Amino acid sequence: MAAKQTLKPGKVEEGNWNHILQDPLAELRTFSQNIALADIDGSGESKIILGVHPLQDTSPEIKILTGGTVVKAVPFSAPIAGLAVIYQAPDANLPVLAVSAGDSVFAFKNLNPFHKFTLPPLPVPATEQDVWVAVRNDENIDHDALSHTLQDLALGQTLSSRSIHYLGLSPTDRPAFVEQVKDLPITRQPVITTMATIHKNVVEERAPACCVVGTEDGSVVVLNPSNFAVLLSVKVPGSVCHLSCAGSFDVDHRILVSTRDNKIYTIKGGRLADNVITLPSMILGCGRVLKSVLVVCKNQFVYAYNTKGKRLWQAKLPADPLAVAPFTYKPKLLRGLMVGLSNGDVRLYNDTTLLDVIPSDFPVVAMAFGHVFRGTYALAIVGTAGELTLKRVRKGAEFAPHAVKQGPPPEQNIRINVPSKTQLYLDQTQRERDNAVAMHRAFQRDLYMLQLNIARSYVQAINKSLAPDAQCQDVQLQVGAQVQGIGPRFKLSITIQNISRKLAKHLRITIHCDNSMYDVDDPVLTLSAAAPGIVYRKTTFVQYLLEDELVASPITAHVFLPPAVRPVVTAVIDMPIAEPLLSVR
Repeated sequence: MAAKQTLKPGKVEEGNWNHILQDPLAELRTFSQNIALADIDGSGESKIILGVHPLQDTSPEIKILTGGTVVKAVPFSAPIAGLAVIYQAPDANLPVLAVSAGDSVFAFKNLNPFHKFTLPPLPVPATEQDVWVAVRNDENIDHDALSHTLQDLALGQTLSSRSIHYLGLSPTDRPAFVEQVKDLPITRQPVITTMATIHKNVVEERAPACCVVGTEDGSVVVLNPSNFAVLLSVKVPGSVCHLSCAGSFDVDHRILVSTRDNKIYTIKGGRLADNVITLPSMILGCGRVLKSVLVVCKNQFVYAYNTKGKRLWQAKLPADPLAVAPFTYKPKLLRGLMVGLSNGDVRLYNDTTLLDVIPSDFPVVAMAFGHVFRGTYALAIVGTAGELTLKRVRKGAEFAPHAVKQGPPPEQNIRINVPSKTQLYLDQTQRERDNAVAMHRAFQRDLYMLQLNIARSYVQAINKSLAPDAQCQDVQLQVGAQVQGIGPRFKLSITIQNISRKLAKHLRITIHCDNSMYDVDDPVLTLSAAAPGIVYRKTTFVQYLLEDELVASPITAHVFLPPAVRPVVTAVIDMPIAEPLLSVR
């Protein structure tokens, strides 16, 4: 690894934070759900635990860092969806590292694997089973019919991984894949998308905690910390993307579940609550802070809701949010949500307002805050290119709410330099007072005439198909024209775009002009078909015939869609004045 660029501890102070270390060459590509601070080996000092995503030709890894140095790297077999550090019993000396990937949760103790829990398979639809049973019994498989059947099934239900993989293959690779899997039983495995933790019976730092996993099919599963058995399974309508837990599982708990359709559900007492929070944009993260629910969305807003779904406040972010992580600072009894932005700032929010802004030198994509040792708390920040920055909370730090300017803007208190009233202004004012009725009637008459002329022009444009785009027979066309050249010979280019969803066939373009002034090489152009969204270009040449006169006349292009006899749309092309040919002797 290249030499690291670091800063000595305590040398730089930034408000409530001491800058400890910065390594721009760390190459740690991860997300907030794959980073944690925990005492993984029982030494009394927390380490940085990261689930690193693979680069090209590399496999995922679990890396353990101390002071910015990688002390151990454990290769992993599948992309990591989330990791957490839990204790299985109150008297446990070493915690357990739980890593979720695919359909399983892997448990490590002292970085040695000792348990694996796999979610039960999902039921396969009977129609899909019948398709693969028919494939197994059929010797001459029609792969075109098989692919069309699976595509039709995908419109109304979720397919198994076998069918999805088959549809993703090229037609030449499909026969070999079918021969390989047709005799095997068809299964549908769930996919874990995120993972969180919730305390089992008491909310303490070293108390036993349960792993909570969310899946692509909308299942939220709570696992027993002692043997990883299923304690609770709740189904939500949507694919789970984020989880946030509060309370203890045996006493009273709340589990916030955000889905990909921009909704947040609440699991209370082992069942799905009725209240649903709908967000206006894609959810990047959420968390429960005291009695409020904070949500960070892609539209650069932080929203706060109460437990019943009523919006309390919202705050505009100065840049795009990239990462969201929880924040708990026990010396000040603070709980909140950290938001990493594309401009390098980490903004800390509690249930009511903004508490702090932590600057960094790169866009933030992952972060974690936690206890390190002896009352010291640290923040680990990972950038888009894998940079690593460590900051420590300064002794005596005060996380006071940032002052928010209330009321009107300061520009409102600046007096406007109003000029003094002139005699002309006074005369005009008196004239308006004396002739108010006549002036109002004149205004109303002009307004009515303007509306009438607009309506007449609109009807004329419809009757003559003069609009730039028109719709006929469920096909909507948009036509444009361009003239190139200085004369006397011009190149005329006509563009046609089908902006509907239906294919347009057998289009004809007729060009009309003053025959005494212009000669068109090909006055009738044909277009066999116009697919939706594609711009088609037809060209022809126009010869100017009057060499001694510098005049021009418009040319009209009509687009017909048989069997209609009226043009669908008409384009009027203003021709430029042709430059005369100069003979040089």
